[in-house]
Amino acid sequence: MNFSAKQLDQYKTIAEMLKAARVEKGAAIEKIEKIIKVNKKYLLALEEGRYDKLPGEIYAKNFTKAYASFLGLSQKKVLETLERELEITKKINQTETDKKYNTKYQTPRLIISPKIFRNIIILFLSLACLAYLGWQISAIFSPPPLKIIYPDKDLITSDNFITVEGQTLPEINVTINNQQILTDQNGHFSKSIDLQDGLNIIEIKAKKERSKESKEVRQIMVEQEKPVEIQTPAN
Repeated sequence: MNFSAKQLDQYKTIAEMLKAARVEKGAAIEKIEKIIKVNKKYLLALEEGRYDKLPGEIYAKNFTKAYASFLGLSQKKVLETLERELEITKKINQTETDKKYNTKYQTPRLIISPKIFRNIIILFLSLACLAYLGWQISAIFSPPPLKIIYPDKDLITSDNFITVEGQTLPEINVTINNQQILTDQNGHFSKSIDLQDGLNIIEIKAKKERSKESKEVRQIMVEQEKPVEIQTPAN
């Protein structure tokens, strides 16, 4: 989940778009002024994001459209960005107006300019990217789940063998007493283990390529059944 410079370009302000395009084109403001018939002070106002220096919203859109066309920029994209920034500017101006009439009970207000708005979006994307990378790293190094279906812990039996059955994730390396065990496509595994009389310790481990291992231990006590003595009646 990474984002490139091209993706970040969509959050550029009008000022950044126009100035960067003009510098790349190598055109002087005075030359552009004569070609598109827009006063250079308005062109500079657009490049500096000072919309209060423009004669009105309609003029701002027309000036921007002509400037973008000259620089070879997408008029649609530029106008959409301009409309968004003008809307933010209106809210900022409204905030300033409200402050004049509410100085007595005024509370601090956060003013978000187009550039700050862009930086907030970039910060959010950066944090999201870091969170995703952290999750990926955690998933790589964390031990896989391991569930032993059978046998239960501390089992006592008289059988000479037992079938160990468990569940993990697909393609996980599973061993029982250090012997490699294959899992099916669902992560299920089973293995018949020979038992000896007395205490048997069975270690089941699961591990991904670079992860820590999950480990389960089962202690199986094998007790042979005592033969039943048949008593014969005395003569």
